[in-house]
This record gives sequence, C-alpha cells and structure tokens, in this order.
Amino acid sequence: MGEKGLSIIVKPTHGCNLACSYCYIDPEAEQGVMNESTLENLINKSMSTHDSVDFIWHGGEPFIMPLTFYEKAVELQSQHPDKKVGNGFQSNGTLVTDKILDFCEENDFSIGFSLDGPQEINDKTRYFRNRRSSFQRTLDAIKKTQERKVGGGAIVVLNRLNISHLQEIYDFAQQEGINLKLNPLIKSGKASDNYQDLGIGPEEYGNALVELFDQWFHDNSSVKLDPFEDLMGNLLTGRPWGCNYSTSCQYSFISVGPQGDIYPCGRFDGVTDFKLGNINENDLQNVLLSAKRVSLQERASRIEQCHPCEYVKICNSGCMHNAYMKDGNIDSRDYYCASYKILFAHINQKMKVELSKAEVK
Repeated sequence: MGEKGLSIIVKPTHGCNLACSYCYIDPEAEQGVMNESTLENLINKSMSTHDSVDFIWHGGEPFIMPLTFYEKAVELQSQHPDKKVGNGFQSNGTLVTDKILDFCEENDFSIGFSLDGPQEINDKTRYFRNRRSSFQRTLDAIKKTQERKVGGGAIVVLNRLNISHLQEIYDFAQQEGINLKLNPLIKSGKASDNYQDLGIGPEEYGNALVELFDQWFHDNSSVKLDPFEDLMGNLLTGRPWGCNYSTSCQYSFISVGPQGDIYPCGRFDGVTDFKLGNINENDLQNVLLSAKRVSLQERASRIEQCHPCEYVKICNSGCMHNAYMKDGNIDSRDYYCASYKILFAHINQKMKVELSKAEVK
C-alpha cells in the first residue's frame, strides 16, 4: 500500500502589507489570524491521519504572523516523530528578515516568492498600499534566501500588463538566477474588479508561452520555467504532473483558512459553496471522505466535451477553479484549455524532432 500523503495550503491570515492590483483573495474570505488552538487542531488532525504532510504557509502574507507562530507549528509537528513533514512559505518577500532565514535554515523550511520580473514591469501590479515600489525589498529577500539555500524561486502572474514582456522577464530571471513559475491571472477578488484591464485570453496566453518555450528550450537554460518542465514530463511519460493537470488535486490537497475553514484549495477560500468543513469542528477524515469532496474528485469524468481530446489523460480538464472563474461551473473545461492545447502540441512536436536527432542510425 502506498504512502498516504496530504498537502495543505495554510492561510494563517488573509491580511497583506501589499496592494497588488490582481490580488485574488475573495472579499468574503475569513478575517483575523489563526490562533494557537486552530493551529494545534490542524497539525494534530492532519499528521495523525497521514504518513506525510506538506504544509504550504500562504496568505495573504504569511510573515504578518509573528515567528513564534511558526515556532509553535514546529513544536507541534515534532510530536509526530514517525511522520514525514515538509514546510514552505509563499511570500511577497518584503517582511523577510535574517531571523526568519535563520529559522528556515534551522527547521528546513523553504521560501518561494512572488515577483513579476524587472522593476519597471513588477511595479505595474505589485506595490505597497501607498503605491511605493516593493521590488527591491523582494529581490533582496530572494538573493538572501538563495545564499542561504532555503529557496528563492518566484511566481510570475501573467496579465495584460506583462504578457508582451515575457522576453524581458526571462532575461531578468537568467541574469538573477531565479527559477520562475508562470501563472495566468486568477479572476477572483480584486482581479475581478480589474479584469478588463488585466485579463488575458487563452490563445494570447498559449501563444506567448510557445514563443518563450522556444527561447528557453534553445538556450538549454539552467533556469527552470514552470509549466514547461511539467508539460514535457507529462508528454514523455503520459502521466499527469502538476496540480492543474492531475487526475484530481482533491486526492492530495486542501486549504485551511485563519478560522479553520477547509476548502478544496486556496483559490476557493470564501466561496461558501465550496466550503468542506472546519478543522476545529469536524473530523478531518470525514471531511476528506465527504460526498462533496468525492464529487470534486470525480469532476474530470463528468466533462464529456473533453473525453475525445488526445490530451485528456495528461490534462484531465485542467484546473477546476480556472473553469469556475469562467462561468461559475467547475464541470466545464479550464478557461485556459486552448492555451494548453497550443502548448501541448508545440512542445510535443519539438520533443519529437529532438528525439529523432538522437536516434541511432
């Protein structure tokens, strides 16, 4: 029998010290900060029922919480010595201190960041509440984190204001040695209000990534660009990898908010129809085996329009939140379906050419 694992996107607060124009936090998401009782229930309930648990400390901005909160998390995790545990932060980087980096080194925590490229591009969407640039603070934190070898990759949110600057973003990543994850805009929260100015279409997203893939592939770059490596692996093995393409993220992921509310993932926080329970009030195993969650797991099988597609086994109808943001219905194709098809077809052809060169004549 395989190892029983769970990844939890933990949001101890939805508060943040930045005012990014595309923030996806739903206005109805839980307010306040996670207390010690909720933290204890979260760790004890998840680690007592699983062989391994990965905690992704998210937000909002996770470093709004005092470091003592995470020290308590480590103490609680240590009470389950027979279990595997992983910990990582997703941060805007502006509150990272040497003391936090010491903690990460001592306790094997990693830090991932959000940064949209060089300053003139990043400053269009990511800034403090007074519109002051956050760029240098974030970049300084990334460099220190890299020096300490406790992370240092960054998520880039692709939107109307930077989609035509992918070459500059890539050149910046090469120059600074920063691995990037390229995520399209999530239509939720403040991003919904600004969607007319920031939203991008599926073909626009797909074609832009195709152009960038060719550059990256030609360079044989040491910088990792997600989703390219995932997509190459999917095509080579015929097995889906990455939460967007898995048979269902709901076999291994949940999100827990400040007051203990449980959702399928962090993107749904505050959307009442998708609330699965509460970590303080419910048995976690009952939540994970509930009819609502099983229904989410079976989503891909219900989307008949995807069944004839040649890529269905490595895509599984894509991300259910991307489908939901399109028309409020998870039982439809990912909004970026056309993007994936463009990328799958292009990368597949590119790999076939390269593999043919390697064939023994």
